[in-house]
Amino acid sequence: MSAMALTFHFKAGEAQSREAGHYFGLVANEILVTGLGDLEARQIVITQDEQPPMPLRLWAADEPTPEELGELAPWIRRVHADMHSLRMPESRVPTITALMQRWVETRHGDRTFFAELLDPAHAFTPDEDNVLSLAVIGGEAVMLSTRNVMYVKLDRDRFGLAIAGKGSFLIERVSGNLPHAQRA
Repeated sequence: MSAMALTFHFKAGEAQSREAGHYFGLVANEILVTGLGDLEARQIVITQDEQPPMPLRLWAADEPTPEELGELAPWIRRVHADMHSLRMPESRVPTITALMQRWVETRHGDRTFFAELLDPAHAFTPDEDNVLSLAVIGGEAVMLSTRNVMYVKLDRDRFGLAIAGKGSFLIERVSGNLPHAQRA
């Protein structure tokens, strides 16, 4: 059996990034309404050795265990760093390929949740702002969003990624040996 690979189709441009971001936002809203409807919101601050406190608003069916939060925190920090790196001028397809390989990996068991990473300066106040939103359904990240980057699972083997001012990617999971990129 051959491994799964990712094929990338890129369209450049600021207008393209806006149009794709709008469409991906509509898909993400549908995911949130249909896939995350009965979850309960919790305000949590995760503290770990040598890391700044992480204020989260977390919607989940059950109270998360300390072990689940301990696994979740580094992943959220990594995703946030990944999303931020896409805004840097040196972002290239190989970087995006590596990020996508991490994002499409099922890593949360069969858990379903939605989380907002809040700006620590104003967390849980009327002035709060989130710096990352993410949705996981059945253990799979189906939506990741910051102010300038939107990733969404469009269907079983198709994903969208819009980067403000740069353009958008349509990513498809295909049978093959190595991830590769194609320009459209």
